[in-house]
Amino acid sequence: MKASLFSLLVLLCISCDAPSSEKKETIPESAGVWVEREFFSLDSLPVQHLSDLKPCDILVKPNINFIPGTTFVDGGYLFGHAAIVIQGASDTNEIALLSKAILFESNARDVPGEYQLRKVAAYVPGDDNRFANNSFEPERFGNLYRLRMDLTDAQRDSIIAWLLEQDEDLSHYRSSKRFTPNADSLREPQAKGGKQEYWYCSLLIWQAFYDVLGIDIDANKGFYVHPNDLVNSPYFNDEPGKREKRVRF
Repeated sequence: MKASLFSLLVLLCISCDAPSSEKKETIPESAGVWVEREFFSLDSLPVQHLSDLKPCDILVKPNINFIPGTTFVDGGYLFGHAAIVIQGASDTNEIALLSKAILFESNARDVPGEYQLRKVAAYVPGDDNRFANNSFEPERFGNLYRLRMDLTDAQRDSIIAWLLEQDEDLSHYRSSKRFTPNADSLREPQAKGGKQEYWYCSLLIWQAFYDVLGIDIDANKGFYVHPNDLVNSPYFNDEPGKREKRVRF
Protein backbone atom coordinates (compact mmCIF):
# COMPACT_ATOMS: atom_id res chain seq x y z
CA MET A 1 0.00 0.00 0.00
CA LYS A 2 2.81 2.41 0.92
CA ALA A 3 4.64 1.60 -2.31
CA SER A 4 1.47 2.32 -4.32
CA LEU A 5 0.94 5.67 -2.58
CA PHE A 6 4.59 6.58 -3.11
CA SER A 7 4.44 5.80 -6.84
CA LEU A 8 1.20 7.81 -7.17
CA LEU A 9 2.80 10.82 -5.49
CA VAL A 10 5.84 10.56 -7.77
CA LEU A 11 3.64 10.50 -10.86
CA LEU A 12 1.56 13.44 -9.64
CA CYS A 13 4.70 15.49 -9.05
CA ILE A 14 5.84 15.12 -12.66
CA SER A 15 4.54 17.85 -14.94
CA CYS A 16 2.55 17.10 -18.11
CA ASP A 17 3.61 18.09 -21.61
CA ALA A 18 0.85 18.58 -24.19
CA PRO A 19 1.30 18.45 -27.99
CA SER A 20 0.43 21.00 -30.63
CA SER A 21 0.94 20.85 -34.37
CA GLU A 22 1.91 24.53 -34.51
CA LYS A 23 3.78 25.12 -31.27
CA LYS A 24 7.56 25.32 -31.02
CA GLU A 25 9.52 24.71 -27.85
CA THR A 26 13.18 24.98 -27.00
CA ILE A 27 14.69 22.13 -25.04
CA PRO A 28 17.90 22.58 -23.01
CA GLU A 29 20.66 20.04 -23.59
CA SER A 30 22.98 18.95 -20.78
CA ALA A 31 25.98 20.45 -22.60
CA GLY A 32 24.35 23.89 -22.64
CA VAL A 33 23.19 23.68 -26.24
CA TRP A 34 19.58 24.61 -26.96
CA VAL A 35 17.74 22.46 -29.47
CA GLU A 36 14.59 23.86 -31.08
CA ARG A 37 11.98 21.30 -31.98
CA GLU A 38 8.51 21.54 -33.41
CA PHE A 39 5.79 19.55 -31.72
CA PHE A 40 3.75 17.44 -34.07
CA SER A 41 1.14 14.75 -33.70
CA LEU A 42 2.79 11.44 -34.44
CA ASP A 43 -0.48 10.00 -35.72
CA SER A 44 0.34 11.96 -38.87
CA LEU A 45 3.32 9.69 -39.54
CA PRO A 46 2.51 7.18 -42.29
CA VAL A 47 2.63 3.53 -41.31
CA GLN A 48 5.58 1.95 -43.11
CA HIS A 49 6.67 -1.59 -43.80
CA LEU A 50 9.70 -2.53 -41.71
CA SER A 51 12.25 -4.74 -43.46
CA ASP A 52 15.45 -4.26 -41.48
CA LEU A 53 16.70 -3.59 -37.96
CA LYS A 54 20.21 -2.41 -37.10
CA PRO A 55 22.17 -2.59 -33.83
CA CYS A 56 21.13 0.26 -31.51
CA ASP A 57 17.77 0.78 -33.21
CA ILE A 58 15.16 1.38 -30.52
CA LEU A 59 11.73 -0.26 -30.66
CA VAL A 60 8.92 1.48 -28.79
CA LYS A 61 5.36 0.61 -27.88
CA PRO A 62 4.06 4.06 -26.81
CA ASN A 63 2.52 4.62 -23.39
CA ILE A 64 -0.91 6.07 -22.72
CA ASN A 65 -0.93 9.86 -22.62
CA PHE A 66 -2.70 10.57 -19.32
CA ILE A 67 0.42 9.54 -17.34
CA PRO A 68 1.79 12.76 -15.78
CA GLY A 69 5.16 13.80 -17.18
CA THR A 70 4.90 11.97 -20.49
CA THR A 71 5.07 13.62 -23.88
CA PHE A 72 2.29 12.83 -26.36
CA VAL A 73 2.21 9.95 -28.83
CA ASP A 74 -1.10 8.93 -30.37
CA GLY A 75 -2.50 5.52 -29.46
CA GLY A 76 -0.40 4.70 -26.43
CA TYR A 77 -1.23 1.65 -24.35
CA LEU A 78 -0.80 1.47 -20.56
CA PHE A 79 2.84 2.09 -19.58
CA GLY A 80 4.25 1.18 -22.99
CA HIS A 81 7.62 -0.43 -23.53
CA ALA A 82 11.01 0.27 -25.11
CA ALA A 83 13.86 -2.06 -26.04
CA ILE A 84 17.10 -1.72 -27.99
CA VAL A 85 18.43 -3.93 -30.78
CA ILE A 86 21.79 -5.57 -30.11
CA GLN A 87 21.74 -7.93 -33.11
CA GLY A 88 20.13 -6.72 -36.32
CA ALA A 89 18.24 -8.63 -38.98
CA SER A 90 16.50 -8.17 -42.31
CA ASP A 91 13.43 -9.82 -43.79
CA THR A 92 10.57 -8.72 -46.02
CA ASN A 93 8.14 -10.33 -43.56
CA GLU A 94 7.82 -8.14 -40.46
CA ILE A 95 6.95 -11.02 -38.13
CA ALA A 96 9.99 -12.96 -39.34
CA LEU A 97 12.13 -9.83 -38.99
CA LEU A 98 11.12 -9.32 -35.37
CA SER A 99 11.55 -13.02 -34.65
CA LYS A 100 15.18 -12.86 -35.86
CA ALA A 101 16.35 -9.55 -34.36
CA ILE A 102 17.75 -9.73 -30.80
CA LEU A 103 16.92 -7.06 -28.23
CA PHE A 104 18.27 -6.13 -24.84
CA GLU A 105 15.60 -4.95 -22.44
CA SER A 106 14.46 -4.42 -18.89
CA ASN A 107 11.56 -6.85 -18.46
CA ALA A 108 8.95 -5.44 -16.09
CA ARG A 109 7.11 -8.73 -15.69
CA ASP A 110 7.14 -10.64 -12.43
CA VAL A 111 10.00 -13.00 -13.25
CA PRO A 112 13.14 -14.23 -11.43
CA GLY A 113 16.08 -11.84 -11.34
CA GLU A 114 18.03 -13.55 -14.11
CA TYR A 115 15.21 -12.73 -16.56
CA GLN A 116 14.60 -9.12 -15.52
CA LEU A 117 17.32 -7.73 -17.79
CA ARG A 118 17.61 -10.03 -20.74
CA LYS A 119 18.55 -10.71 -24.36
CA VAL A 120 15.46 -11.81 -26.29
CA ALA A 121 14.08 -11.84 -29.82
CA ALA A 122 11.90 -8.85 -30.66
CA TYR A 123 8.91 -11.17 -31.01
CA VAL A 124 8.51 -14.45 -29.15
CA PRO A 125 4.87 -15.53 -28.74
CA GLY A 126 3.89 -17.35 -25.58
CA ASP A 127 2.70 -17.01 -22.00
CA ASP A 128 5.93 -17.71 -20.11
CA ASN A 129 7.19 -14.21 -19.29
CA ARG A 130 10.72 -15.45 -18.74
CA PHE A 131 11.11 -16.24 -22.44
CA ALA A 132 8.13 -14.77 -24.33
CA ASN A 133 8.14 -11.26 -25.79
CA ASN A 134 4.76 -9.95 -26.92
CA SER A 135 5.48 -6.22 -26.59
CA PHE A 136 5.91 -5.84 -30.36
CA GLU A 137 3.37 -8.46 -31.41
CA PRO A 138 1.62 -8.26 -34.82
CA GLU A 139 -1.62 -7.10 -33.16
CA ARG A 140 0.12 -3.78 -32.44
CA PHE A 141 1.47 -3.22 -35.96
CA GLY A 142 0.60 0.29 -37.10
CA ASN A 143 1.19 1.74 -33.66
CA LEU A 144 4.83 0.81 -32.98
CA TYR A 145 7.96 2.90 -33.57
CA ARG A 146 11.49 2.21 -34.70
CA LEU A 147 13.98 4.93 -33.76
CA ARG A 148 17.38 5.09 -35.46
CA MET A 149 20.21 7.47 -34.70
CA ASP A 150 23.07 8.13 -37.11
CA LEU A 151 25.91 6.30 -35.31
CA THR A 152 29.34 5.00 -36.20
CA ASP A 153 30.18 1.31 -35.78
CA ALA A 154 32.40 2.23 -32.83
CA GLN A 155 29.55 4.08 -31.13
CA ARG A 156 27.17 1.16 -31.66
CA ASP A 157 29.74 -1.29 -30.28
CA SER A 158 30.29 0.84 -27.18
CA ILE A 159 26.56 1.26 -26.49
CA ILE A 160 26.02 -2.50 -26.78
CA ALA A 161 29.05 -3.19 -24.56
CA TRP A 162 27.60 -0.81 -21.95
CA LEU A 163 24.22 -2.57 -22.10
CA LEU A 164 25.72 -6.03 -21.69
CA GLU A 165 27.61 -4.80 -18.62
CA GLN A 166 24.19 -4.40 -16.99
CA ASP A 167 23.08 -7.96 -17.77
CA GLU A 168 23.07 -9.10 -14.12
CA ASP A 169 21.06 -6.08 -12.93
CA LEU A 170 17.36 -5.99 -11.97
CA SER A 171 14.19 -4.16 -13.00
CA HIS A 172 12.27 -1.69 -10.85
CA TYR A 173 9.88 1.09 -11.91
CA ARG A 174 11.13 3.43 -9.16
CA SER A 175 14.66 3.61 -10.58
CA SER A 176 16.06 7.02 -11.43
CA LYS A 177 18.48 8.60 -13.88
CA ARG A 178 22.18 8.59 -13.02
CA PHE A 179 23.70 11.97 -13.83
CA THR A 180 27.45 11.71 -14.24
CA PRO A 181 29.98 13.93 -16.02
CA ASN A 182 29.53 13.19 -19.71
CA ALA A 183 31.32 14.07 -22.91
CA ASP A 184 30.24 15.27 -26.34
CA SER A 185 31.95 12.35 -28.03
CA LEU A 186 32.35 8.59 -27.72
CA ARG A 187 33.40 7.28 -24.33
CA GLU A 188 34.60 3.82 -23.48
CA PRO A 189 32.25 1.88 -21.15
CA GLN A 190 33.52 1.65 -17.60
CA ALA A 191 33.56 -1.59 -15.61
CA LYS A 192 30.75 -1.84 -13.05
CA GLY A 193 32.88 -3.28 -10.27
CA GLY A 194 30.18 -5.79 -9.32
CA LYS A 195 27.60 -3.19 -8.26
CA GLN A 196 24.01 -4.21 -9.04
CA GLU A 197 21.69 -1.52 -10.37
CA TYR A 198 17.94 -1.23 -10.99
CA TRP A 199 16.33 -0.14 -14.25
CA TYR A 200 13.10 0.18 -16.16
CA CYS A 201 12.82 -0.22 -19.93
CA SER A 202 13.23 3.33 -21.23
CA LEU A 203 15.64 4.38 -18.47
CA LEU A 204 18.08 1.63 -19.46
CA ILE A 205 18.18 2.98 -23.03
CA TRP A 206 18.35 6.61 -21.92
CA GLN A 207 21.27 5.86 -19.59
CA ALA A 208 23.20 3.98 -22.29
CA PHE A 209 23.09 6.96 -24.67
CA TYR A 210 23.81 9.41 -21.84
CA ASP A 211 26.79 7.51 -20.45
CA VAL A 212 28.38 6.47 -23.75
CA LEU A 213 27.59 9.44 -26.03
CA GLY A 214 26.98 12.22 -23.51
CA ILE A 215 23.53 13.06 -24.93
CA ASP A 216 20.10 13.29 -23.31
CA ILE A 217 17.40 11.62 -25.43
CA ASP A 218 14.52 12.38 -23.03
CA ALA A 219 12.28 14.78 -24.99
CA ASN A 220 11.11 16.79 -21.97
CA LYS A 221 14.00 16.14 -19.55
CA GLY A 222 11.59 14.90 -16.91
CA PHE A 223 12.27 13.08 -13.66
CA TYR A 224 10.99 9.90 -15.34
CA VAL A 225 11.81 9.02 -18.95
CA HIS A 226 8.75 7.44 -20.57
CA PRO A 227 8.73 5.40 -23.80
CA ASN A 228 6.88 8.32 -25.44
CA ASP A 229 9.73 10.65 -24.47
CA LEU A 230 12.14 8.56 -26.54
CA VAL A 231 9.81 8.66 -29.54
CA ASN A 232 9.56 12.45 -29.27
CA SER A 233 13.28 13.08 -28.81
CA PRO A 234 14.60 15.63 -31.33
CA TYR A 235 17.57 13.31 -31.87
CA PHE A 236 15.21 11.21 -34.00
CA ASN A 237 13.95 14.08 -36.15
CA ASP A 238 14.75 13.59 -39.82
CA GLU A 239 17.54 15.68 -41.32
CA PRO A 240 18.46 16.37 -44.95
CA GLY A 241 20.01 13.19 -46.32
CA LYS A 242 19.18 11.25 -43.16
CA ARG A 243 15.56 10.17 -43.50
CA GLU A 244 13.39 7.78 -41.57
CA LYS A 245 15.10 8.16 -38.22
CA ARG A 246 11.64 7.83 -36.66
CA VAL A 247 9.42 5.24 -38.35
CA ARG A 248 5.93 4.09 -37.43
CA PHE A 249 5.25 0.46 -38.34
